[in-house]
Parts: sequence; C-alpha cells; structure tokens
Amino acid sequence: MSKNIKYFLILHIIWSLVFAFNTLPIISVIYNLNFFFVILSGFFLFKEVFYKKLYRKNHIPVFFKFIIGILIIWIFFNLFKDPPSNFKGFIRFLGGRYYVGAWYPILFIYIGSKTQIWSHIWFRGFKLIRLFVVFTPLIIFGIIFEIVSWSFVVNLVLILPLFILNWEELSNKKKIYVFICFIGIIIMALISSARAETIRLLIYIPFLYLLVIFRKRQRSNFQGIKILFIMTSLLAFSYYIYNGGFKSIGNGKIRNNIAEFESQGFENTREKYVYPDFFLDMKGDMLFGRGLNGTTYSYIFENVMENVDETSNSLGVKPGYRREVESGYLQTILKIGLFGLVLKLVLALSAIYLGLFKSNNFFVKSCAFIIIEWLFSMYPSSLPEYRVSYILFWLCIGACLSRETRLAKSSIIFTKNITRNKN
Repeated sequence: MSKNIKYFLILHIIWSLVFAFNTLPIISVIYNLNFFFVILSGFFLFKEVFYKKLYRKNHIPVFFKFIIGILIIWIFFNLFKDPPSNFKGFIRFLGGRYYVGAWYPILFIYIGSKTQIWSHIWFRGFKLIRLFVVFTPLIIFGIIFEIVSWSFVVNLVLILPLFILNWEELSNKKKIYVFICFIGIIIMALISSARAETIRLLIYIPFLYLLVIFRKRQRSNFQGIKILFIMTSLLAFSYYIYNGGFKSIGNGKIRNNIAEFESQGFENTREKYVYPDFFLDMKGDMLFGRGLNGTTYSYIFENVMENVDETSNSLGVKPGYRREVESGYLQTILKIGLFGLVLKLVLALSAIYLGLFKSNNFFVKSCAFIIIEWLFSMYPSSLPEYRVSYILFWLCIGACLSRETRLAKSSIIFTKNITRNKN
C-alpha cells in the first residue's frame, strides 16, 4: 500500500474518531480541524491518482476511462457553481463530508482496479474489525450514555460487507469476529434508531446465500442450508423488531429510540414530504444540477426546522433551504444533475454486469453485490459522502471494471504471504 493511501486512511480514521467522540471536551477543542483533515486527505488521494498517473496505469477499458474522466471533469466544473463567499464557509465547503469531500471517493475507482490493494484491504480491514469487537461493549455503553456518536465509530468497520460476502474464505476464528461485529452493529443501530443501516446489513445475508449457490466448487449443500437457516433467522428477527417485539426493553432515550425504530415499520415517509418538495423546486435544474454547494427549498423542512444559529451558519443557509436530501439519487441530482447521475449509473451497472458474469473469481462477484446494495439503498438513503461505505462502493466499481482484478486468482487477495512479499 502506497504512502499516500496510508496517509489518507490515517486522516480518515482520525476524522471518524473526532466526530464519534466530539461530545468530550478534549475532542471538541479540535473539532473544527476535521475540515482540514478531509482537505489534507484529499490532497494525498489526488497525489496518488494524478501525480503517480494511476488514472492511466490500470486495466480499466478505454470506454469506461472516458466515462470516468467526463464524470470527474463534470464534478470539478460543479465545484465552482455558487461557492461560499466567506473564508470560514469555504473551508467548511471544501472539508465537509457532504460537500466537496463527498466526491473524493470517486477517485478510489482507480485504486480498486489494482488487485494488490485488495489484499491490503482484506488483512488490514480485519484488524479493524477485531479491534472494534474488543471495544464493542464500551462503544454500546458510550452510545447509551450519549458519549459516542454511533454512525462515526461504526464508519471504521463499514468494510464489513466484504467479509460477510466472502464468508467461506474466513477461518473459524475470523468468522466469530465478523459475526460478533455484525451483531454488535445491529444492536448499535437498534438503540440508535437507525433503521436504514439495519436493513442495509441484513440484506447481505441473502446476497451471501446467492454467492454460495453460484459457487461451482461447493462441496455439499450443507453450507447452503446453514446460511439459509441464518438468513431466515435474521429476517424473522427483523420482522419481530418491526412489529414491536422490543418495546419493553430499555428506558428513557433507548426505549424511545426503539419505539421510533419500530413504529414506522417499512413506511418510507420521504415519499410524502421529501420527494414532492424536491421535484417541485428542481423543475428547471434537474438536468445539470445546482453545483456542489447547491440547495433545494422544502416547504415541510421550513416548517419543522429549528432556527439556525448564525454563528455556525457559515454556509449561509436560508430558512427552508437544504444542502442534503435524504436520498442518494436526489442528492446526486441536486449536486451534479441527471447528467452526472447517468454517468454514475453507467459505471455502476456496467460494473455489476462485468463483476457477476465476466469475472473468474468470487471476490469480484461479491464486489458486484456491494454495488447492487448501494444502488438499492440510494432510494431511501446512501448519500454521496466522505465515508468508508461510499469509498468501498467506488473501490468495488473499480474492481469489477478492471480486467486485472476480474481475471485474477483469489489466492492473490486471500493469501497473506503474497501481501507481505509485495510490501
């Protein structure tokens, strides 16, 4: 793994931890430095991709290189549409996880096209999962007493889907760690009332079952039966939650969060409020969007939002105007328009096809399922953002588009000795 990528990951980990523990006085002092962490990490990423000419030194077909290039140029063009006029707002704009920082992950499409990077992700990613499992009880304790922001500490192990989908490649010991991590995140999501994250994790269980079916080298049907049993149990568990099975658990805020988690069931309230307001306001700007600093007006949002504190409103948000919309598709249209969304979908859908039907290893097929999940979850959530899950999405697109990764042997990724030799 190159120094630039290492520096990027170190800065991203620091960024996640600062947000996760920002309620602590010692952390709140450096809270505003987080914008600089994002900007600096972007510098190392750009250096890796453009200075080292990684955008040229890969096995992505020429047509897709062209589409990627157009998308990156289009995003760069939208950077200059109505940028913040004051220095503080401009720094927040460059370093915000939903603003310029949200578009850094696209460059990981080049990094994901290299087979070697995946062996590093596989072994070093497991170290993070193991560390997360060790501290899971303390993290849950911190969430209950509002010391820890669950979504940012969990961000560190959102590489987990890769391990779930490659379950058969794990040793028994590693399976225990991955399973505990999986259950730990589900519990954290439950007590934090994070329905979308729960559904997103649970959906990987049927995906895993499909991958097991696809494997021609499967020794017997017993493994498939075991996974089917686990899948059925987890789906039954989620149905139990949504039907009020946990209403008596916990007290105070935890009970309220669980009640909120259960009460809405599978209802998508965004269809009633968010989407109508968005399409009404965006009529003339749907094709090209309003830029990375673009906003959209919501009548409902203006009526329910709290007064904005002028001291923290460095981006100049007007009442009723929003810079984030609770849908990955709408957020993409807002920032880079239907034009940008189509380019993104061309890459993602092509990657799914190549990953599932034109790859020689099941690791790349698992990457295709991660892309499918992200496209599915973009309807109710999954905004473009500076986050591990979105980085993984683009890494997987790179893996599925690249001939190098699609034609590689699984041993290159899953064998530790090879990783060591290449360091």
